Amino acid sequence: KGKDNFRYSPYWTIHKQFKHFSKPLIFSEFGCNLGTFMTSCPFVGGRTWPDVKTFFKDHQLGEILSGAIAIEFSMESNEYGLALTPGFTSDAANKDSTYLLDSYFALKREFEAHNVSERWDGAEIAGCSWLPSKAHKMSYKHRPSKCPSSKEVKNMFKEKGIKSQPNYAELPPTPSGTSWGELASCAKYEVSAELLDEASCHKSSGSISSISSSSSCNSSSSGSGSSSSS
Repeated sequence: KGKDNFRYSPYWTIHKQFKHFSKPLIFSEFGCNLGTFMTSCPFVGGRTWPDVKTFFKDHQLGEILSGAIAIEFSMESNEYGLALTPGFTSDAANKDSTYLLDSYFALKREFEAHNVSERWDGAEIAGCSWLPSKAHKMSYKHRPSKCPSSKEVKNMFKEKGIKSQPNYAELPPTPSGTSWGELASCAKYEVSAELLDEASCHKSSGSISSISSSSSCNSSSSGSGSSSSS
């Protein structure tokens, strides 16, 4: 039933839990090839990708997801691939060339059929008061999110059977093997003025102490690894 009815699909639970959430989510690894969705070599027609329309419909997941990742480009033994990469088969023509399979073109058709990007043209964030509803009418009211209280986190740890106590006042231990080579220091990078302005909108007490237009982190001189702070 889930293939044809949104309320019977696993996405219905995600919709109920996040329909009022104010932050966009990324959905990873969609594109089932089991059961009624199963295809087999030579994959004639390809997979049907019914998930795509669900991701784009406003009253389903369109206002929740910022994107989704189809699994997967290169073919492997699990047969989820959209393409035969060079050398995958013994066919001489496949030695140096990539074959795009029917599943690739089927997914392309679904993206083209349900493309909603034009609706968001000009939806540039002009300031901290900007909301997605200023670009397009929302089906649900998205409430501003906030970090859970210490009490809520402790209760969650207890419910999940996590014995350690939450501690956000200290950085976690430095992973082993990071005190030498490229991992011993962070590369310098630049933050554009637009991203800096947007990030400043989301600063909250205790979560972001400072943001600068350029940043780098320095190796620890203790010899135990590298550490950084922001």
